[in-house]
Amino acid sequence: MIYPLEKRVEQSWSPAKWKDHRICIAVSGGADSVSLFCSMVRIARKHDLLSHLFAGHINHGARGKESDEDALFVQDLTRRYDVPCFTLRLDSEELARKGAELGSWENAARILRYQYLQKCAEEQGARYLLTAHTADDQLETILHRLFRGTGMEGLRAIPRIRPLNDAIVLVRPLLDLNRSDITDYLRSLDQPFRTDSSNSVPLYTRNQIRLELIPVLERIFPNRWKKSLLRLSRLSEQIGEILSDKLQDLKENAVHGDLPRSCRVIVSRLDQEPEYIINEFFRSLWKEKNWPLGQMGQKQWNRLSEMIRSQEECRMEFPDGIVARRIDGVIELRDSTDMK
Repeated sequence: MIYPLEKRVEQSWSPAKWKDHRICIAVSGGADSVSLFCSMVRIARKHDLLSHLFAGHINHGARGKESDEDALFVQDLTRRYDVPCFTLRLDSEELARKGAELGSWENAARILRYQYLQKCAEEQGARYLLTAHTADDQLETILHRLFRGTGMEGLRAIPRIRPLNDAIVLVRPLLDLNRSDITDYLRSLDQPFRTDSSNSVPLYTRNQIRLELIPVLERIFPNRWKKSLLRLSRLSEQIGEILSDKLQDLKENAVHGDLPRSCRVIVSRLDQEPEYIINEFFRSLWKEKNWPLGQMGQKQWNRLSEMIRSQEECRMEFPDGIVARRIDGVIELRDSTDMK
């Protein structure tokens, strides 16, 4: 029997696209990832492609015994379906250091999780890495970025397919599905899953959005807020394409002395631009330099715009050790460890 969720997954990401490649499926043990795993296994069996699949599981160790039980659940699940599983327990000290560096344990865990999964995929010869992001994750992400002070790019939808490097491509086959689709599917299969107890605690911003903000939006704008937010996201995508060309032109003309950890921005090439364009210019530059964006909110981007508008020499410090100094019509951006 082919279930509706499997049909939608197969239609959105046909086996014809991956029949010649190995695939790493990220499986946490939660409902979303279990539904992704089960649907991919059932689709692969139908097309005689089961040998192409393997699973990757990350044990954060954050919930002690509960985290260990998640790992055992995933190992048992994959064993029953005769699919190899590779598990890593994250080092708690490394996670703590990364969390302090980024100002967020949640961001640190996400970054380390992707690093391991990408490495696992590479070592096992996979071309694709699959994660179980859903339409609900899409909406939560847009809301999170919106209230953190994002630019136009941050309002764009999560991409369904994104190259991580020359070897690995990230794919999100469940991105059009809602959590209700997930739970209905697992109920049809009579397939259990793990529930992360930390998801029910409004400790992290993401949980607060899911547990507190979204129910309010649903009560005030039932069946409307989701469509409106996704419409805004699609519009941002279209505007973003135009903006991308504009920013590329500005960077080619305004950025000099472009080194991995520093660059010089010519003020006169930007000072006639609207504040929004200046802010987006610096966001794009931060991303290009691979400088952490987690603690850079609207306040920080506005400070950089003020430096462009100002006629005075000044020096400002930004999160993660990035320093900006305006002198002689130029703004020097540099990692503070490189400042003399």
